[in-house]
Amino acid sequence: MRVREIYNFLNELSPFSLQSEWDNSGLLIGDLNTIVKTIYLSLDIDSELLESIEDNSLVITHHPLIFKGIKKIDFSAYPANLIQKMIQKIYL
Repeated sequence: MRVREIYNFLNELSPFSLQSEWDNSGLLIGDLNTIVKTIYLSLDIDSELLESIEDNSLVITHHPLIFKGIKKIDFSAYPANLIQKMIQKIYL
């Protein structure tokens, strides 16, 4: 299944356009055309969860990993360290 299909389903269920002005919902990391085999649901995302997920998976969380603007991508610091692990799961 493509991420786009899941995104569209969630958007119909609870439209992203209705989110509060300060919220950051939707696809934050990835590509709508990616094919996923497994979906994980979680309150938050952390290193332990990322280590346990299978390749070609989609992680849906209640709390967004990227909440405010990111001015610097430092892989030794949060949230860039988790973003790096996500990218590695997809592309390595």
